[in-house]
Amino acid sequence: MSKNKKSRSTVTNRIDKNIIGNPIRVEERSLIPVVKFQLISGGLRLSGTERGPYTMGISITPLVFVVVDQKEVRVLSLQEKKISLRELEDEVPGLAEKIEEECARREI
Repeated sequence: MSKNKKSRSTVTNRIDKNIIGNPIRVEERSLIPVVKFQLISGGLRLSGTERGPYTMGISITPLVFVVVDQKEVRVLSLQEKKISLRELEDEVPGLAEKIEEECARREI
């Protein structure tokens, strides 16, 4: 190899984590979101410590909602089927109002 050519290698890093979100309290029930967080980064490493182009991507995928009340704990999977806000409202009455209040508070 001539002195002017640089050696190259690809560097890829990946992080996969399931994250439990903050509970959302609605009357007598709590709704706890669980999401999958993925961070993928990669690029080229040229010779020595010199780096080439680099890129990064983030993905957050909702997995389940855990519904907790005084009687039981239920898990609503978001992977098996789509759950509408109406179905969520059936599980956690008052949720829609709580979301509206939070959006208003945050001026969303």
